[in-house]
Amino acid sequence: MKEMIRNFKESALYKKHEKLINKLFILFVIILVIVIAWFGFVKNLVRFYSMEKEMRKATETYYSRNLDLRPKEVGDISTVSLKKFQEIGLMEKMYIPGKNKVCSLDNSWGKIKKVNSGYEYYIYLECGRYHSSIDHEGPEITLNGKENITLEYNKEYKELGVKSVVDKKEGTLDVKKVQIVGKINQNKVGTYKIKYVAYDSLKNKTIKYRNVTVVKTLNYIAKQDNADGIYKGNVKNNYVWYSGNLWRIVRTNSDGSTKLITDDSLANISYSTGIKKDGYVYKWLNEYYYSLLYKPNKYIVSSKWCTDTTTNQSDTNTNCKNTITAKVGLITLSEYNQGSNNGNYLKNGMTFWTMTKTDDDHVYGIYDAQNMEVQNKTSYMGIRPTINIKSTISVSTGKGTELNPYILEGYESGKSGNLLNTRIAGEYIKYSGHIWRIQGFDDDKNTQIIMNGVLKNGSGESIEIGYGDSYSEKAKKFNVKDKDNIGYKLNHELKDYLITKKMVEGTYEVNFYKNGVIDKKAKNTKVTSLLTVPDMTEVFSLGMSNKGQNAFYIRNTIDSTGEILVVNASYQTRPFLNFVFKEASIKVVTRMDKNVKIKGGKGTYYSPYELR
Repeated sequence: MKEMIRNFKESALYKKHEKLINKLFILFVIILVIVIAWFGFVKNLVRFYSMEKEMRKATETYYSRNLDLRPKEVGDISTVSLKKFQEIGLMEKMYIPGKNKVCSLDNSWGKIKKVNSGYEYYIYLECGRYHSSIDHEGPEITLNGKENITLEYNKEYKELGVKSVVDKKEGTLDVKKVQIVGKINQNKVGTYKIKYVAYDSLKNKTIKYRNVTVVKTLNYIAKQDNADGIYKGNVKNNYVWYSGNLWRIVRTNSDGSTKLITDDSLANISYSTGIKKDGYVYKWLNEYYYSLLYKPNKYIVSSKWCTDTTTNQSDTNTNCKNTITAKVGLITLSEYNQGSNNGNYLKNGMTFWTMTKTDDDHVYGIYDAQNMEVQNKTSYMGIRPTINIKSTISVSTGKGTELNPYILEGYESGKSGNLLNTRIAGEYIKYSGHIWRIQGFDDDKNTQIIMNGVLKNGSGESIEIGYGDSYSEKAKKFNVKDKDNIGYKLNHELKDYLITKKMVEGTYEVNFYKNGVIDKKAKNTKVTSLLTVPDMTEVFSLGMSNKGQNAFYIRNTIDSTGEILVVNASYQTRPFLNFVFKEASIKVVTRMDKNVKIKGGKGTYYSPYELR
C-alpha cells in the first residue's frame, strides 16, 4: 500500500493536479467524520427514545398493578422514580447511550395525572446529556425579606412570607399555595430553618429555606439583669471573654452598644499627657493595645468618651460636656460611682486610672486602699482598657460567671496542631510548670510570652533575689553581661528552673523613665537575651488580681535618682532604692519559637494551651 501511494505521488497525473487532489482528500476526510459522528449520534438518540418508551410502558404497568396509588381527584398527580422501577424489577439498569454509566435514578420519573377523560402519563428520563423535553423543573421561589435573619432573644418571630413563585413553563403561580414549614424557639439561642415548598401543575417541586438565628446580645443580658442596664455592687454574673481577656459588663449605652472593662489592670503607666489624641494614655490604648485585640473592627464601635473634670469625688453625673472620640478609653469617675451598691465589682485588688481629672495635674484613680483617690498624673498606676461592643454582636455560649463567662460570637479557641503564633494576645499557655500569657509576635513570627505569676523553684516557692550583689550609687540597668546584674543571673543561673528548649532569643528595649514617660535624653538601650523581665508598659505585665503575687522587678530604671523600679504586692509601680539587701521576685518574659504548636487546652486561665 505504501509503495502504491509513493508511486501515485510520483506519477505525472498527481504532479499535474496535486492541489486539487489534496483538497478532495481533505473534503473526503471531513465528510467521513461527519457521517460517522452523525450515525453515532442518531444511534444514541434512537436508543434514548427507545428508553423513554420503556419508561412510559413501565409507568403504565406500575399504575395498572397499583390502582390504589393512582390519583383520585382531577388535577392530582402521582410520581414514581426510575429507582423504584428497578427496585421492584419492573425495569433493568438503564445506561447513558454510548457510555457505561447509568442514568439518573432519582431525577428520572414517570407521572400519572387524573384528568376528566381518565389519566395522562408524563415521562422524564435524564441520561447524561440526553434528557426528555417534558417540564421537569420546579418553579422559582422569591422570599419577602432576607434569606438569613437575626432574631433577638425572646422577641416574637413574624413570618415574612413569599414574594413570588414563577415557573418557566407556566408563568406566575399563586404564592398562597406555597407550603411553609418550621418553628422558631425565640427562647433558645440557635439557628432555625423555615422551609418553603412550591409545585407546578406537574408537581415538579422546589424547596427554599430561610435561616433564622436567635441571638442573645450583651445589651439584652444587661437590661434583663438591671432595669437601667447598669451593673452595681459585687456582681458575679457579668464576665465576658473577648480577645484573650476577661472583661466585665459595665452598662448598656443608648445606641445599643455595651461597655466592657478588663477584669484586671493590664499594665502600669503614667497618665502623663493624658487622654487627648496626642497623649500618652490615648496612644497606649488606641495604638498599642488596640492593635493586639482580636478583629477589633468587627467587635468594637468607636465612641465618644467623657473628659469632664470635677472636684466632687462622689460624682454620678451622666451629662457630659467635653468628649473625645476613640475606640478604646477608660472608665469615668461617674461610672465607677454608679457601680457602687453594697460594694463594687470594679474594686479588683489592683490600682487603675479613671478618665476623670480634678485639674490639669491630678486624676482620680483606685489606689492601695482600694478606694478612689486623687493621684498626681506622673504616678505609675494600673490601666484597665474600656471598650464598647457593637449592638449587633451576640453571645454564643456562657453564663456570665468567671468560670463560664459569656463568649462573643466568632471566637474559637486554638485547636491541636495549630501554630502558637496564629493565636490571640492575652490567651494563656502552660509551659515549664508555669502559666504564661501571649503578649504579641515579633517580625520573625516568634511569640512573646510573659509569666502570669513569678518564677518559682522546684518546691513551688517564689524565687527572690537582689538586683545586684554589690552596692553602687550608679543607676542599675538590666543587662546580660554584668555578672552582678539580674539580667545575667536570669539568663545563666535562674534559667535552670525553666525548660528553655522551645524558647528563642529576642531583642528588648531597656528604657529610663522620667516624670512618668521615657526619658529620650537618657541612655536607653536594647538588649538581646533569651529571658528578660517586663517593661512596665507592656500588656499583661501585672498579672491577675486576687491570685497572690509578690513584688517583682521590671526592666525600667529612673535615671535621675539611681533607683530601679518594681511592681509591689499592691500592683503599683514604685521606685526601689539601689541597696544590696533589697530583694524581689522575677516575672519572666521570653519568646517561643515560631514553629511551636498547640497540643490541647482552650487558651483560658483555667484551661491554658499545652504545647507539643
